[in-house]
Amino acid sequence: MGSVVVGKKVAKKAHDRNKIKRRIYEIVRGLKTQGEVKGVYIIIAKPIIKDLSKSEFKNLLTLEVGRVLK
Repeated sequence: MGSVVVGKKVAKKAHDRNKIKRRIYEIVRGLKTQGEVKGVYIIIAKPIIKDLSKSEFKNLLTLEVGRVLK
């Protein structure tokens, strides 16, 4: 179970914010199936995230989640 927060400072349009949320949920869901993520989490996106490519986005989020869990 978890939450993702993407504010208007990150992306002005709702469909852009929802796209970022979907990407984050997809990555975290993959980590959960691998057994790396357990428990409750809250992810707050920062404005720099909108400028990343899909692979950079995945690498950064995986790295940060791993850093937090250790």
